[in-house]
Amino acid sequence: MQATVMKNIIIFTISTLPFLLSSCYNELDLSKYREGSKIVLNCAASTDTVVMAHVSESKYFSDARNGFNAIADAHVELSVNGTYLEDMKWTPLNNDNSQDGFYISTYTPKAGDLIQVKAQYQADTAWAQDKIPVLTPIEKVETSAEIIDDPDANLSGGGTGKKYVITYRITFTDDIATNNYYCIRIDDGVVANIGGDVDYSSDPIFVAQRNAVDGSNGKSAIYGEGGRTFNDELFNGKNYTLTLKESGEYRGSISNLGGLIVRTRRIVLYSLSEDFYNYLTGILNESDESLSTILTDFGFIEPKQHYCNIVGGLGILGCSQESHYTQDITPIIEASKNKGH
Repeated sequence: MQATVMKNIIIFTISTLPFLLSSCYNELDLSKYREGSKIVLNCAASTDTVVMAHVSESKYFSDARNGFNAIADAHVELSVNGTYLEDMKWTPLNNDNSQDGFYISTYTPKAGDLIQVKAQYQADTAWAQDKIPVLTPIEKVETSAEIIDDPDANLSGGGTGKKYVITYRITFTDDIATNNYYCIRIDDGVVANIGGDVDYSSDPIFVAQRNAVDGSNGKSAIYGEGGRTFNDELFNGKNYTLTLKESGEYRGSISNLGGLIVRTRRIVLYSLSEDFYNYLTGILNESDESLSTILTDFGFIEPKQHYCNIVGGLGILGCSQESHYTQDITPIIEASKNKGH
């Protein structure tokens, strides 16, 4: 009964939108709120490469230009564990100073390092610091697959009317000594798009996240093409197995899953700093097709700002480590096909 009432309220609210939007509005001149540009400092520091930073100028939301203007003549300093280390060197893309580029150091961080980057440009200074987290390695990945009938299949394009479903069980052990933050992602090792969809609703961690955000039914699919973040609140200090499912159109052979020749899967478990976790959570959840997002678009809920830890500017300095596992999915798909599923 409660669910039915809520559904009726939602439908009524959305159905009245044309009336609300057309019957009462005011013109607002936003140009008077325009401020001068700020330094935008973005840096993702990890143990697998030297520290690099991107420095640019912010822009007003109504500016017609695409992208952000890179700053090639800033003074950018790297400090580690509270000690100045070096000035980071501007390195343009394509050896062309008129194009975008990065400030690059010579230092590769280690677990536990406190990384600080400070950018000075004209009269402005922006800086941030963050700590490289301890790595939580993937201990085991178990993979299974099945080929099932797809009632929603479009047969007009010569499809088989079936879909493949791959289940990934990813095991790791959380460190009880600290609060830990993670991101899990599945790709083909080259690009994020693997041809199918990754559904996170088989794991209680993500179901709990969705319910906390908008009260969605735990049985509905929870997608996230670029990955999803989570913390150790439900399994602090324990060995845990994360369960994800990938599905897509099956066209009769492993070389034609979802129309793409993708046989390799790379499962990546990122160990994140708290700042990086907060930032990525906002970015990855931005495209979720949830009720909260829909109502935000209509102006019923105040939009959330992206997390920022830059003092005197905008952007993020986030630290991480990654553990990855790579697998050829050909054997499990072929085994499933041979079983007659």
